[in-house]
Amino acid sequence: MSEQQGIRINNLNWDLSVGIAELSRSRYGISRARHCNTGYEVTVVLQGNCLLDVEDSHYTLSQGQAVIIAPGRYHSLRSLPGEFDHFTFRMTPPKSG
Repeated sequence: MSEQQGIRINNLNWDLSVGIAELSRSRYGISRARHCNTGYEVTVVLQGNCLLDVEDSHYTLSQGQAVIIAPGRYHSLRSLPGEFDHFTFRMTPPKSG
């Protein structure tokens, strides 16, 4: 379940979606399924390390790093040995822009 809010950036209305479960810190020791979004996805690593797969590229993310994934890019988040905490939200661009 997610809550959707409207925000204005450069005089355009964007939709911001944050899942209620994602508002609290959760510890993950498993992989998240590969998926693709219609909007931008922003992920911030709060603690630990993880591996981000974006199409055929692989990136190691550490505590304090963030990544923005463009719409239409298939990606997944995997744990490295150990656990990690992260926070993710999605921003959908205005249909007119």
